[in-house]
Amino acid sequence: MKGAAIGLRVKEMCDYLNSKGVEITTRCGLHIHIDAKDITNTQARQVYLAYVGLMPYLEKMISKSRRGNDYCQKIRHTPDILRYDKTGYKGDLNNRYQSVNMTAPERHGTIEIRLHQGTTDAVKITNWIRINLEIYNWAINQDFKRLINFKPR
Repeated sequence: MKGAAIGLRVKEMCDYLNSKGVEITTRCGLHIHIDAKDITNTQARQVYLAYVGLMPYLEKMISKSRRGNDYCQKIRHTPDILRYDKTGYKGDLNNRYQSVNMTAPERHGTIEIRLHQGTTDAVKITNWIRINLEIYNWAINQDFKRLINFKPR
């Protein structure tokens, strides 16, 4: 799905959940999965490094309940990123409860972003999806060496 279709589907889903009286608590999280079947190991590494660099900014967009959460652990720069393999070696990245789940490519063919708090607000969800797709698409098209020490201004 692309563009407006994503927003329409998210709105339909949220309208349905809200009509059923679904209750969102601080124990809920919004996880998105971005297709990673066709990216290389280097591109997967680049996505991870982009999120490491952007994490201080992304954390300002999410609720405090998600920061330091056991099911959404903060990611950090690790030497293991240099040897990361989507279907093999994970090292320090072998933890599906990190805010950027790098075990998901092997299990689901996706990179899972676990940062956002639970919500049934279609606008928040759609905007979050768009932000993460922009980060992902930007990261896979960067030079790996540029992202090793990436820090936005």
